[in-house]
Amino acid sequence: MFKPRDRYDEVFEIEVAGWCYGLEHYPSGVTKELAYAVIKELAPSFRKAIESFFAFDLISVADRFAKSSQGAINVNEAALCILSLLPNPTTLEANCVGVLGEIIESAESVIPGVGEKLQSKWNRENHVRQQRAKLRSAA
Repeated sequence: MFKPRDRYDEVFEIEVAGWCYGLEHYPSGVTKELAYAVIKELAPSFRKAIESFFAFDLISVADRFAKSSQGAINVNEAALCILSLLPNPTTLEANCVGVLGEIIESAESVIPGVGEKLQSKWNRENHVRQQRAKLRSAA
């Protein structure tokens, strides 16, 4: 268990609560696209949480977004969207990788095998990044 730095757990809670409030009170009905767009707006906050040693409960956050979306998305869809936005561990400082692991582990109970799928995604990203670097150095 990590102790959050800079009270980022409080900042994160305020951000999530604010976006959920906006979805709950959206006047013309929430669509899937809108719900996903709102979650995607939090991508920098997910990274900042990890860098601040705040291992947020991904399923709890996903559940809040699912409930706030007025039925547009369910908890699994919200969780998968959040998972897709988590940073590649190779882009994090070494001491932050454990926080990322805790967050992913919290989702494993609801979405079995998600850690392996993310690792596969990140391996592909790393491979593409390496290929691009080779092409640039050859040019």
